[in-house]
Amino acid sequence: MPTLPGELVDFIIDWSHAYSPSSLAAYALVCRQWLPRSRYHHFASIRLVRDRSTDTVKTFLYLIASPLVTFISSIRDVDLYYRSSYGTPVLSAGDIILLLSKSGIRLTRLNLDCHFNQLGMQDSGRIASLTRLQLLLYGEVPLGTLFNYLVAFPSLESWMLAVRTESERGVQSQHRSAEFPPNLHELDV
Repeated sequence: MPTLPGELVDFIIDWSHAYSPSSLAAYALVCRQWLPRSRYHHFASIRLVRDRSTDTVKTFLYLIASPLVTFISSIRDVDLYYRSSYGTPVLSAGDIILLLSKSGIRLTRLNLDCHFNQLGMQDSGRIASLTRLQLLLYGEVPLGTLFNYLVAFPSLESWMLAVRTESERGVQSQHRSAEFPPNLHELDV
């Protein structure tokens, strides 16, 4: 059976993805040569939800922990809506970022809508590929500490921060004034 050159296969899949994204699953089944490029587009963006009715986050975290998963290198964008479910414990924004980075996902864009129950964000070098970050945080947030942490991401080109709180102590100020990072595009408190 004759085969097409790899560049032509990539061009066909790229063009088809732009005009018919639903065809990517079928292209992955054509042959082994078509699988990597199909996955590259098919798994590029992941949307996860955890609220009272659904929990795709827990299932996804179990899935990416498996050594048999082969699509992790294709994931670039993650949208995560993470809320508590009937009193169950929640992960902090930092814990979520750390779990995603430990799995080997090389994020370029992360949109987190979650609780900020602890700072917990460490080892920013593990996600040096992150260029866009959007955070919608709930709870008590120490802005100065958060700003200092986010400045440590060398490749972060832009980020947006929104803080929602139900108490007067929601946004905590430090003794010295917090310096706004130069790549902060939007702040909503």
